[in-house]
Amino acid sequence: MNSRISPYQNNRNEEGLVRPLSVSEKPLPLKGVLCAVKKDFDFLRQKLSLKGRGFGFLMSHVYFDDSCFIAGPYFGSPYACALLESLKKSGADNILCLGWCGGLGSELDFGDIIIPSSFENEDSTYKSYILENESLDFNSSFRMKIKKSLTESNISFREEKIWTTNAVFRETKAKADFFKNRGAFCVEMENSALYYAANFLNINLICINIVSDLVSEGKWIKGFKSKEFNDSRKKIINWAIDYVKK
Repeated sequence: MNSRISPYQNNRNEEGLVRPLSVSEKPLPLKGVLCAVKKDFDFLRQKLSLKGRGFGFLMSHVYFDDSCFIAGPYFGSPYACALLESLKKSGADNILCLGWCGGLGSELDFGDIIIPSSFENEDSTYKSYILENESLDFNSSFRMKIKKSLTESNISFREEKIWTTNAVFRETKAKADFFKNRGAFCVEMENSALYYAANFLNINLICINIVSDLVSEGKWIKGFKSKEFNDSRKKIINWAIDYVKK
């Protein structure tokens, strides 16, 4: 069954009538970090000492120097993909997307690091970027390079199926059970669309998620203030800085 709503096939050679604008006056560096959460974005900017050359994009900001850029925050698939399209227009490639996710069940703990291995899609933005004869490559050379870098930095991670939703407050017990039974280990709001958009736009991109909370047995268990979660946040951000500065 065709999962697209529109009968029209997507074509990467056909431009949209509304086109992305560049977010910088000159081409961005190729390497960069896309941060979903403002708290992480601010911490990353402080650590990188990026004080100037910032540009606004709707509710987000882009800062860069000669070696790297950071962009964010963002919320939801349509916004994330609009930001990604503008970064592409500005010359960006090789993007690390850092975000948080909720674990489904007791198999995950606060602070676990999750990289997508496949998706269960409840959002719809990804459908605008599906290419009929192309599938996502979760083990592309770029993604394998990033996973190797994490391993060499003694950062453990899991590769799991992710449920991508459109509505954070509609993660009901029935839905959580349904997607867990289909093999999903966690839930978030942008990964699927970002992977499809990156494939469509020919951008190297990987999403790295940190488990911030759990949806288990009909309960929401918060871990935002836990030591494990915040240690993982700092570990990933410090690793990301080392990567983009190489």
